[in-house]
Amino acid sequence: MNVSREICGGDGRFESKRSDAQYCSNSCKQKGSILKKAIKDNQVPKQKKQFSVEEYDQVVDDIGFLDDMDFIAYCYFRQVLPENASSKQVITYISRICSETVRDVKRTKAFAEFHESFFVDCEVVG
Repeated sequence: MNVSREICGGDGRFESKRSDAQYCSNSCKQKGSILKKAIKDNQVPKQKKQFSVEEYDQVVDDIGFLDDMDFIAYCYFRQVLPENASSKQVITYISRICSETVRDVKRTKAFAEFHESFFVDCEVVG
């Protein structure tokens, strides 16, 4: 199952030209490649991702339901958005995912790896 990615992996803008595109331009693609290589070579310290319980609660209140999306599943999907994404952007993105089958995503290897490393690589705030 492909989850559409509507933000650029390089600059975080909501402007990818295709639903399966990871970057909005060649420039951002190059930035992403350089950053991935630097992280792989341990040249850039990997920061813990921060996820807000308060934001999760707000999204649940605004949407009214999140099907099978518990907090860790929410964080898995939320990680593709920039940290400074507006509430409207987060709610729009998560609403679209709720219309997809969250259970299918939870069965993927990528989700299993995220879930396994969640308490090591992530920080829960608020």
